[in-house]
Amino acid sequence: MAAVSEMGWMPSVIKRRKSRPPLGLRNLGNTCYINSVLQCLTYTPPFANLCLRNHHSSLCQKFDVEGKRECPFCILEKQISRSLILEAQSDAPSKIGSCIRLFSENFQWGRQEDAHEFLRYVIDTCHDICLKILKYGGSFTANGDTREGNANNGDGHTIVREIFGGSLISQIICLTCGNESKKIDDIMDISLDLFQSNSLKDALRSFFQPEVLDGDNKYNCGMCKKLSSARKQMSIFHAPNVLVVQLKRFEGIHGGKINRDIAFEEVLHLKGFMSKESQDFSPEYSLFGSIVHSGHSPESGHYYAYIKDPTGQWYCCNDTYVSLSTSREVLSEKVYILFYLRKDQRPKCPNFSGNACLQKQKANVREDSERVVPLELKKIKTSSGLQIKLQNVKKPVKRMLATSANGDLLNKSPVFQDIKELSTPMLNGTVKGTDIYPNSNSHSSAMNFSGQKRKSLDCSNTFPDRLNDDQCLIGGDLQSFKKQLVEQASLQLRTCGWVDEVVCFMRNRKKLWMKETESCGDFSGLRKALIENSKTIFISQLPETLKQNLVRRLKSFSEGKMSLDT
Repeated sequence: MAAVSEMGWMPSVIKRRKSRPPLGLRNLGNTCYINSVLQCLTYTPPFANLCLRNHHSSLCQKFDVEGKRECPFCILEKQISRSLILEAQSDAPSKIGSCIRLFSENFQWGRQEDAHEFLRYVIDTCHDICLKILKYGGSFTANGDTREGNANNGDGHTIVREIFGGSLISQIICLTCGNESKKIDDIMDISLDLFQSNSLKDALRSFFQPEVLDGDNKYNCGMCKKLSSARKQMSIFHAPNVLVVQLKRFEGIHGGKINRDIAFEEVLHLKGFMSKESQDFSPEYSLFGSIVHSGHSPESGHYYAYIKDPTGQWYCCNDTYVSLSTSREVLSEKVYILFYLRKDQRPKCPNFSGNACLQKQKANVREDSERVVPLELKKIKTSSGLQIKLQNVKKPVKRMLATSANGDLLNKSPVFQDIKELSTPMLNGTVKGTDIYPNSNSHSSAMNFSGQKRKSLDCSNTFPDRLNDDQCLIGGDLQSFKKQLVEQASLQLRTCGWVDEVVCFMRNRKKLWMKETESCGDFSGLRKALIENSKTIFISQLPETLKQNLVRRLKSFSEGKMSLDT
C-alpha cells in the first residue's frame, strides 16, 4: 500500500462505475447507520481497492485465522466488492446485519446504533484480524500483494492501519522544574468537541490548543516525584492517509444534540497542527464522504451519507434512494462524520510506530542538540483561575521519552463496576495510549452547569451609590456573568474528565437497560431516570477547586466586584 497511486481509484473501477450511480442499500429495520457507514467505506479508494482484490479473504482462508467462526473482515470485503461490481439499483446488506455482533457484542439486530461507534468497531475489528494474520506469518507487500511474512513482526503495522492510522504527539512541560516529556499515541480517527466552535477549523484549533494541567488534573512529574502543574501541548506526528473526523454533536448529561451549522470545506490543510518532530510537514486532504444524522439522539432518528464516486461526482445515499448531488449541497449539511483523503502519500517511517520513529530521529541528532532550554513561561492562567509564575529556567533540560502515562488524572473512580461487561472501549481517536483526551467513544460535549440561583437585585433601595456609579449588575450584565460561570465550569469539568465519566456511565446504563428489556421504543422516562441516577453518584465527585472558584466568583458578584480575570 506504499505506492502513491494506491491512494486513488484503480482505472478499472473508474471505467466500471463511469455510467452507474452508487448501489443503494435496503433498510432492513433500523439499519440506516450500517448503510451510511458501508457507503462511505465502499467509496474510500484505498480500502475499496483492497477489497476488490480480495487480499484479506485470500490470506484469511490460507491461515484459517477465524477457524469455524465467520470472519467479519471477509464479510465486509464481500459486501464492498458487491456494491462496486453488482449491476443493480439496490442490494441488501443482510449478511452484515445478521452478523452485527461479530463487530461488537454490544450491538443488537433491529436496534438503531450510533454510526460512529459502528464505524470504529468495524475498523478496529478489521485491524485486529490483520494482527492475527501477522501473527500467523501473513502480510502485504508494498503494492498490496499477499506474501509470507515474519511471524515475529510485532510493530502492529497492518494494511488497515496504513489506510486509517495516524499518531498524535503529546508534549508536557512541568511548570515546577521545567522537565519536558513526550509520548506518542496511535489514532484511527479524531473526535472533536463542538464547545464554542462554529467550524471544523475552530474545533481543530480547540483540540490542539495548549492546556494547563492543574488542580485535580495535575501532572505526575517523574523529575519532581510529585503532582505538579504542567503545560500540555498536542500536535500531529503522523497524518493518516484517510482522515476520519467525528463532530461530537451529542451532549452527555442532558442527552441533547448540538444541531447548529458547523462550517467545513472540501479541502483541508493540517500544516498548522503538525509537530515539529514530524517528517510530514503540510498534509492536504480532499473531502470524499460524509455522514449526516437527522434526529435528536444517536440511537434514534435517521442516518444518510454523501459520497464522491470514482469520477468525482457527488451522490446522496439515503438507503435505497440514491440521487445526484453537488459539493454545495454537501457543504450545507449538518454533518456528523467527515471522510478526507490525502492528496499525496504520507511519508513512511521504517517502523510505523510513532515512538520508534521518534527514537530513531533522536538517535540521529547530536547530543548537544538534545539539550534544550525550556519555554519561558512567566505567567500562565490556568483553567481554575490560578495564575502560575515561572522564572525562565536557564539550566538546560534533557528531553526524555515518557515511560508512563502523561497527565495522570486524579479521582478516576470506577463508577460503573457493576456493568463491566458493557464498558465501552476508549475510542476517541486512540488505538493505543490513554492520555490524549481520555474520552470514550460516547458523544460527550459541553454539559450545562448552572450557577447558584440568585434573586433579582433591587437597586433602587439597596445599592443607591452603586447604581449612581453604574456598578449595579442587572439585566444583560447578570446574564453575561452567568454565561461566564457556565463556560468556565464546563471547561474545567471537561478538562478533568468528570464529564467523560458521566457520559460513559449514562450510555452504559442505557445499553444495559436496552439489553435487559430488549426495547427499542420511547426513552423519555429512561432519560429522566439516568439523569437522577447520575446526579446521585457524580455530584459528590465535583472537583473541590471548581466549587471553591464558583463560591469565590459568586461572593465577588454579591459584593459588586464581578472580576473577569479570576
